[in-house]
Amino acid sequence: MTDTAADGAPEAKEPGRFTAFRHGSFVLYFMARVFTTFGAQVLSVAVIWHIYAITKSALFTGLVGLVQFLPLALLVLVTGTAADQFGRRMIMGLSILLAASCAVAMAMFTGFGMISPWLMLTILVVFGVARAFLGPASSSLVVSLVPSKDFANAVTWNSSAWQAATIVGPAAGGLLLGLGERPFTNWLAGMGQPQIAGVLDGHGPEIAYTIAFVFMILGAVLVFAIPKPPKAPP
Repeated sequence: MTDTAADGAPEAKEPGRFTAFRHGSFVLYFMARVFTTFGAQVLSVAVIWHIYAITKSALFTGLVGLVQFLPLALLVLVTGTAADQFGRRMIMGLSILLAASCAVAMAMFTGFGMISPWLMLTILVVFGVARAFLGPASSSLVVSLVPSKDFANAVTWNSSAWQAATIVGPAAGGLLLGLGERPFTNWLAGMGQPQIAGVLDGHGPEIAYTIAFVFMILGAVLVFAIPKPPKAPP
């Protein structure tokens, strides 16, 4: 029986679990993916809770998902073409900025007492458009950030980032909404912080929307920090 190591033949090295993170562009992309997905999940949970709190209507609550899905379905033939024509990095960054603008609009209209169910649904249509363009651009950008030998590892981590954010994001959204609820603000007041309790009381949605905005803005900044991939020769 032949012993390969004894014969002096080099042993094949197994690819590391973190090989994709050797590339700075992928690190920026990965962080942007986590922050953006987290922010989007916080926003989605906050909107569902908020619109039900206003309307007490199962119909309006169901429309939250529908108005976000329709742009995905109607723009399916446009979004991939746009990413190829205008650049995946650019489309991804602009889509995140558009999504962030929806979060800050929700926060401002709520804070000024101007929010309404129909206005929320209108903003969510725009949010759905942002997500429709974000999906193809972000998924196809990975291939230009790592060499082919690390592509499979990058795809794995990309999927893991999305899954982790979709688990943590809704939970965080619920906790942020809870900061404005009476049980928490009463506890704060009882702990000798009545001023903070007064600021937070009844403002759970604004808190969640603001946090969603901050995380999505961070995601956009990270995307635009990714160096432009070299252009292929004609």
